[in-house]
Amino acid sequence: MNSPIEIGNVEWNNNDIINEIDNFLKIYDNRPIKTNKGGMSSIHCFAAFFILKKINKAFIVESGVWKGQSTYLIEKTCPNSELMCIEPAPSRILYKSKNAKYTINDFSMLNIINPADTIFFFDDHQNAVNRIKQAVQKGIKNLIFEDNYPVDQGDCISLKQTLELNNEDSKYIREHIKIYYEFPPLFIKEYTRWNTKWNLYPTKQPIFNELNNELITKKYNIFHEDATDYTWISYVELK
Repeated sequence: MNSPIEIGNVEWNNNDIINEIDNFLKIYDNRPIKTNKGGMSSIHCFAAFFILKKINKAFIVESGVWKGQSTYLIEKTCPNSELMCIEPAPSRILYKSKNAKYTINDFSMLNIINPADTIFFFDDHQNAVNRIKQAVQKGIKNLIFEDNYPVDQGDCISLKQTLELNNEDSKYIREHIKIYYEFPPLFIKEYTRWNTKWNLYPTKQPIFNELNNELITKKYNIFHEDATDYTWISYVELK
């Protein structure tokens, strides 16, 4: 399996990821929305949980609430952070936090008071290159992109797609990104969500190998069941 493009280095490794799984499951087991079709499942919820804990910013902005599963996850992961939630269709929210502020205004319209201590979580299926350009203009450094589709897949332009190209957008991204890190899958199955082979897409080696560790697969079956929901969720730090 080919390795994906990476830029810069993060301050954690796979052992750090493994050490946080049980802490995550204590939160995830109590999630308010048991069936979150159309939103994040356990795979990306864990990735978001881990990255948010490591980056640990005072202000978090969630762009794309859907039913509210990720809102619950964010407030449980970072209880001392302020949270703003952007959702253009608030009527579909099932879990609404009493501790968060809600708006229908797009990220591009927000005035961020302290961009250096803010992390943005994008799960809004928008053009990721445009989001980077908007973040650069606002002075925001820390971003998470949930919809990071590979080439020829997905419903929006992603960083993963752009970095594999040689055009003006990829040049701009490389000029402005200090760190581009794709969170590794926990498990990989033979086929992706599109019924294509995993080896078509540059991907990190999975944290767990289901073929060689049946006990781990059984212990973390929730991740194994959700494995095909993985879409290369990434953390970005801008220069």
